[in-house]
Order: sequence, then C-alpha cells, then structure tokens
Amino acid sequence: MRGWLGPALVDRIVAADAALRTPVPLSRRVAFVETYPGVGSAELAAAAANRYALRRHAPVLLVDAAGASQQRPAQVAPGTAPVANAGAGSLVAAGLDPARTEATASTRRARPQSLADALDGLPTTGHGVTCLGLPAPAGAGANVPTVADWEAQVGVLARFLDVVVTDFGARRGNEVAAIAPASHAICVVTPPGRPAVEAAVHLARQALASGCPAFVTLVSQRRAPSLLAARRLAAGLSAPAAVIRRRRPGIGEDEVAATALTIALRRREPS
Repeated sequence: MRGWLGPALVDRIVAADAALRTPVPLSRRVAFVETYPGVGSAELAAAAANRYALRRHAPVLLVDAAGASQQRPAQVAPGTAPVANAGAGSLVAAGLDPARTEATASTRRARPQSLADALDGLPTTGHGVTCLGLPAPAGAGANVPTVADWEAQVGVLARFLDVVVTDFGARRGNEVAAIAPASHAICVVTPPGRPAVEAAVHLARQALASGCPAFVTLVSQRRAPSLLAARRLAAGLSAPAAVIRRRRPGIGEDEVAATALTIALRRREPS
C-alpha cells in the first residue's frame, strides 16, 4: 500500500485520521468563513461535519449561518466560478434532503436539559450529522444571521454536542472579529488569486487578534494551488494553511477538518 500511495501521502492520511479521532474534553466550536460568496465554505464545513460524525461516533451539529451571503454571484472572486452547491447551503452539501432542511419547532430544544432535548426536531443526515439552518434576520438590508442570532439558537445546544461546525459564509473583518469570541477555531476559505488571498489574510488576522486560532484554506476549481504559496502564507500568518483541489476531494478535506479540530483543542473555552 505504501508503494502504491507513496509514504508521504500515507503518513498524511494516518496523521489526519488520528487527529480526527482525538478525544474532546469539552464541546468544540469550529467556524468556516469565506472571502467571497460561493468559494467553498459550505462544502468544507459540510465535509468537516461528516468526517467528525463518521470518525468520532459522537454528536455533531452542522449550522448553516450563511444566510443569503452565498446567493450573490456578482460578488464571486474575479477569475473564479462558484462551487456547485453555492446557494444550496452546507446542510444540503452534507447530504440533507433539500426538501427537509427545516427544523421542527420545539419547546424542548429551547430549554434543553439533555442531548435528546437539544436534538429534538432537528433533521439528521445519513452520516449522522444533525443540522440546523438559521434564517436571515428580518429587516431592510439584513441578509445574514448575526452572532447574536447564532448564540440565541445554538449557544444553548452546544454544550450537549461533541463538535459544532458552523458555516458563516462570506463575512467582513468586523464580522469575523465578532465570530471569534464564540469559536474555538476559524477556517478562512479563499481561492488562490492574490486579491482573495490578501482578503483571507486580513480575515485570519482579525480572528487571531480577537484571540481565536485561525487558518487559511486555498481552494482551486482547476489546478491545485502552489504548496509553496501555502507554506509562505502559513509562515506570514504564524498559522496553518491548507490546499484543496475541488475536483479531487479526499485527503485535503480530511486535513482541513483535522487542522480545525487540532487548533480548536488548543484554545481555552471562549467567553
């Protein structure tokens, strides 16, 4: 097997698998944001949630808090195309039936006293990921749920779950700074073009300045981004950087999920 895959790739697979199975003493909150709508945060958040559920055999909640941020194709990064599931949301990307993404109203979930209460009325994927979609707030100009919206609906549930993965979609620096205190790790997803990478660095630094570990994931629809570029990015941020080729999913998604959980375990409980 080592001769077929190559020792380096086998080592990466083994390391990612070990990280994904690491015991979690307290619930961990992993957030995904992206520099432009539709570049891949929904798919990567969904992939991470599926991997946690399959490898850990413990309760995992996937939250779609991207709102309408993934439905604005005019704002896609120059020179790139939206991913296939953009606009469908991370819940559908995780395998949830598009016709069954709505949660059922539940008084038990509003004031949970147990895991069963916390999951009451929430749909679940075939991989065992429990899903919750947050609607965009009412009001002129409001198109994405705020951190306060997230806290109101997810904060009371998080303590019963092993890992909570949230796709916040495209966000600005001040929004990432608000997300950071409620998260243990933030993954910033970006295409490899220079303007987008600069935007990703800014978002990651906003998270780091707010005390939350962050890392950048370069996503390419066509050819794989340069590993050297990722290493330079990691060195400049003093944080990890990952590389994903969207047409060849697999070990890259494993490593993103593993990196997110690894750095989340290093952070003390958010306030």
